[in-house]
Amino acid sequence: MSYNLCFPGILAFLKVLIVEDEVIVTLDLQNRLETRGYKVLDTFMSGEEACEKVLELQPDLVLMDIQLGGDMDGIETAKVIQAYLDVLFVFITAYADKNVIEWSNNRKPYTVIRTPFDEQELYKAIEVVLKTASVVEVKPD
Repeated sequence: MSYNLCFPGILAFLKVLIVEDEVIVTLDLQNRLETRGYKVLDTFMSGEEACEKVLELQPDLVLMDIQLGGDMDGIETAKVIQAYLDVLFVFITAYADKNVIEWSNNRKPYTVIRTPFDEQELYKAIEVVLKTASVVEVKPD
């Protein structure tokens, strides 16, 4: 299945979950995504919360902070979610840990963006992961 991103309203079909332990970052991401037309299903501050609800919510895409508070970090949370649900991930990190970036880049369809990021970097990361997964057909501007 593919979606043409040029078709008005198509992004509303892409269901997004945000897992981020900083409230300001979460609200910023949610606002940016909803303004752009994405449907944000819910937000969670811990990996444990996300794992409890992910099967019920059935997201297409998860924006995941790597350094979460709680017992599970973002990578561990993603592994648990991926075991039960075929979902795409964009990892968010303030740290330029080479091992983390290599881990995620070797497990397509994942991508990593580093904070602080601008709006275009966020949308480009989402576009890359969607194109890599062959979920979305992106038409040039």
